[in-house]
Amino acid sequence: MSTRFANSLIFTVAVTLTSLSTVAHAWGERGHFLIGYTAARLFETQPTKADQEKLGVFFSSRTIMFGHLSNIPDISWRDPRHPAVAKANDPNHHFDVEYITGRPDGSPAYLNNIRHIEPNLALFLKKYKNQPSALNPGEKIDMYSLGSGPFRAEQLYNGMVAAFRCAKSKEISADESKPNESWSAHDTFRFNMAARKHFHQPLKDGTYRCTKKTTRLEDLAAAVELGGVMSHFVGDLAQPFHVSADYDGWATGHGGIHAYFETYLLQYLDEKLENDVLTSAQKPARQKQIMNQLDLTTFKNKPIPTIIFHLIADSFSKRKAFYAADDQSIIRLGTKFPLGVKHPKNARKAVRKDFRDPSVQAAYRPLIVERLTVASYLLYKLWYQAWIDGGRPDVHDASYISMPYPLNVPFVREPKGL
Repeated sequence: MSTRFANSLIFTVAVTLTSLSTVAHAWGERGHFLIGYTAARLFETQPTKADQEKLGVFFSSRTIMFGHLSNIPDISWRDPRHPAVAKANDPNHHFDVEYITGRPDGSPAYLNNIRHIEPNLALFLKKYKNQPSALNPGEKIDMYSLGSGPFRAEQLYNGMVAAFRCAKSKEISADESKPNESWSAHDTFRFNMAARKHFHQPLKDGTYRCTKKTTRLEDLAAAVELGGVMSHFVGDLAQPFHVSADYDGWATGHGGIHAYFETYLLQYLDEKLENDVLTSAQKPARQKQIMNQLDLTTFKNKPIPTIIFHLIADSFSKRKAFYAADDQSIIRLGTKFPLGVKHPKNARKAVRKDFRDPSVQAAYRPLIVERLTVASYLLYKLWYQAWIDGGRPDVHDASYISMPYPLNVPFVREPKGL
């Protein structure tokens, strides 16, 4: 490489990265959209025949909608015009395991400790909140620094289940005051469609409540919105640098790795990316491999946070592979800071090649496809399970454009204590 060309690359990267937002959004808009989109597409073929008759194309006709909703927590919920919302939203996107499990030693036992973190929120808070940090014993754990991603996913999952269950309770009644068992689910939905002009946003104040006043249409719209924003946090925790206190690679001199690959590089990957992720996620052998990889052969009797902790352990194990890929981009390593030591604002990031460099994209691409595939398939499994836990409501008639398009979702407040 000539000195002139190298300097040109350094200049390009320096100018580009400093001119873009410094807030790291896992996977960027393209990645998060792809996860929601792919998970919805999997409903075309994955459910059992009996379930498919009830589901119809409820999910698969909303691929674009779910992709859009997956980005809401990084867009409108980070709106600087609403600083209180943005601040409350920040810790939902990560979970830095070292504060609980200590410094990593690369052993299988360490990953197993992550999988077995306490999943009950009340017990978790009692055990860890304001207690000494396993990473820095002289400091206490605060939830803002630790992150709350697994419990945020659980909250939204439970809301999705509640909305499906509420819709299920209204399947045979055209009017709650005059139940008529001769009505079919389709007739009930037609009745609700007649009231579409009176449709109310199901999460108007950021909460969902099952009431006699909500129509089945509004209940199902709530399920879509809650499941859609939940997809964002599942995607976040499939990203290796959203599950570690070393969130930006400072401990190894790879400072700046986070946004470099997940947002900027990913944005410029070839247009086959979407197809490759979907094709991979659709393969039965790959699906089985993913569940084995996550050590989740079944969801039975597993709390949602436990499922997410299994995902986190898997993501944590992939960090070295991403560092190896990043080595293909490095022109000069940045300043190193020990794990747990906060770097100053003027710390020197690694100097990298332009993220559009073919060799860099080739190094990162397989890893990105792998993580997006894992996130998409696990998200599909969670949505499917939410529908099952909600009583398997008949939603086959609620397809395509039969409900108002949710351009935005009001901020859903976290559970108390987080």
